[in-house]
Amino acid sequence: MSPVVLFDGECALCDASVRWIQARDRRGIFECVPRTSPAALAALRDAPERIRRADAIVMVEGGRSWAGSAAVIEVLRRLGLPWSLAVLAYAVPRPARDVLYASIARNRHAVGSDHRVPPPETRKG
Repeated sequence: MSPVVLFDGECALCDASVRWIQARDRRGIFECVPRTSPAALAALRDAPERIRRADAIVMVEGGRSWAGSAAVIEVLRRLGLPWSLAVLAYAVPRPARDVLYASIARNRHAVGSDHRVPPPETRKG
């Protein structure tokens, strides 16, 4: 099963992050979908409650799921070098990583942009 990245479709920073991922996904492995889409609901069906309720980027793959800083690291790991070196961030305790992630996530809607990710039906994935 291909990794599915779930993101806030109303967030310009999230949209920009998805475009960044898509530009570096040389193998075309990621499917990126807004959290409110039917595809996201299907991907989250078997995920733990803490993942389904997460107000963060989520990645789901083959029955496993990650949210927040762990999801970011897992996405980067799958992009290959040099991005895969992000696995070194696992050396930082999760609470510290999540504090940084949460501070960015809290302010994500303040970042303005007129650029949005195209609707799922027009994207590869």
